Amino acid sequence: GTSTSWPKRCSSGSSPPWQQQSPRTPTTGQGHPWWTAECSTATKDLSKLEAELAETHSAGLLDLVLHEAVTQSRAQAKRTLYRARQHYYREQADKIEGNEIFVARKWALAERQYASPAMQDAEGRDFVTSAEKRALLRDTLLPNIDRQHPLQVLAQLPPSAARASHAALTRTELKDAVWAAAPDKAPGPDEITGRAVRQGWSAIEEPLFALASAAHDVGWYPAAFRTSTLCALKKGGKRDPALARSYRLIALLPVLGKALEKVAANRLAWFAETLGLVPTEQYGAMPKTSATDAGVALVHDIHVGWARHER
Repeated sequence: GTSTSWPKRCSSGSSPPWQQQSPRTPTTGQGHPWWTAECSTATKDLSKLEAELAETHSAGLLDLVLHEAVTQSRAQAKRTLYRARQHYYREQADKIEGNEIFVARKWALAERQYASPAMQDAEGRDFVTSAEKRALLRDTLLPNIDRQHPLQVLAQLPPSAARASHAALTRTELKDAVWAAAPDKAPGPDEITGRAVRQGWSAIEEPLFALASAAHDVGWYPAAFRTSTLCALKKGGKRDPALARSYRLIALLPVLGKALEKVAANRLAWFAETLGLVPTEQYGAMPKTSATDAGVALVHDIHVGWARHER
């Protein structure tokens, strides 16, 4: 019971410690991040004077003193809002470091965000609402895959794979997997970031290690970690936004589940390299290799072909 309920509680992100480490973005009174208490006071004073001036006008009177007070209050409110806005954005600019300047440049362009257009499927049917478009993207970009039976996959491995031995999970291995994830990456359905896990590591290390060890020993992956949030991103180029193929889906996974996956991926890569289960020309997802090695190997083969006068 505990092994299945604990992942659900962690993935829910509803406990007070997670809420403290991953707070919601606070909203402001007027929808502006630079809005301050002085802005509220200045606008309220202006509204009060304008209401009094409107009453005098409705009575057929002209109060020059009140009219001048409204003019001065309006100018004061404009100055207050300008100073608050200027102070806020200057503070944001002072915080920019290194490559963050490129993010700030995009942010400063202030491009408008519009709702996605209506979409069509291959038969020309229209999909207008958000629910309909989600269903179309899911059905088009996530087709049902007839996966092979695990035993059939294992039968295709070379005999050297049988030499792989099981070793217990270590705390260092688990911590390295947690720290390998980007701390501020977009969270999954649990709404927990990697930074929150790092800050609360002293409290969750013991239960997470027990869960990861049990999952590693029996080959079990908690169902709570198999749920993801899919985000649709438009592909580059001049593509028709009404077609589902003009988008690609990215999956945002629970942060604790990604740690378990990282442990398994590291071990599989180590076994594959040590036991010679992958070709030497495989450079992706393998330790101590990169795309540069593929380019070097290609150049080498070309030079060998030239030396042998082969085409």
